Amino acid sequence: MENLIFPLIEKIASLIIVVLAGFVLVNTGLLKKEDSLPLSKIAVYLLSPCVIISSFSVEMNATVGKNLFLCFFYAILANFLFLLLGTLLRKVLNLNVVEEMSLEYTNCGNFALAISDLGKMIGPFTMLITGIVLGGMPIKKLSSYKKVYLIAFLRLFAFPFFYLLLMKLCSMASGFLENPTLFLVTFLSAAAPTAANVSQLAILFRKEEEYASCINVFTTLLTVISIPVMVFFSDKILT
Repeated sequence: MENLIFPLIEKIASLIIVVLAGFVLVNTGLLKKEDSLPLSKIAVYLLSPCVIISSFSVEMNATVGKNLFLCFFYAILANFLFLLLGTLLRKVLNLNVVEEMSLEYTNCGNFALAISDLGKMIGPFTMLITGIVLGGMPIKKLSSYKKVYLIAFLRLFAFPFFYLLLMKLCSMASGFLENPTLFLVTFLSAAAPTAANVSQLAILFRKEEEYASCINVFTTLLTVISIPVMVFFSDKILT
């Protein structure tokens, strides 16, 4: 477990430092909140595609091809489940579009290691934008976001737990979980915090970007607790 927690804390700390840098840049007058819009366009339309392309820029062989297929299959299952749960909860909990997307899409890209130089920029770049947005927001406005705790609980604990239950059912098929390490990697992606791209899209479409940024930072901080807990449950449920 230590091999998981300490690298996780280091990664989260580095991302939060970048958020604070964006916050300071706005509050010292070096940047304005409005600067988040062109930066978000770079993140969504340039850096995100680079991450996707670079992730598949690997030397192929039979083993790698099989593992890529399994990753793709696990990802399809996770996304289908999260979209289904998000759609159901939208009606039950009266969620707005930012809250629903915060539940459905995870920040696995920022927690992964990209290959290309542009791909490596996506994590700190998107968190810098988040800090810029938060830097231009009145602190007292934080108290108005009543659902942020519920969204964090659902994204970090409830959704990954339902994914584990689905995997338990699927594990009855022979060989479905024949590579536990590969499954753990994909499960960590499913248990990751809210996707930073939710904040970027909220900025681009003027849909509560401050709220989206708060959810992103809050869920990122809580992964220090949530991911070890969910890894523990995965070991108990799937073995």
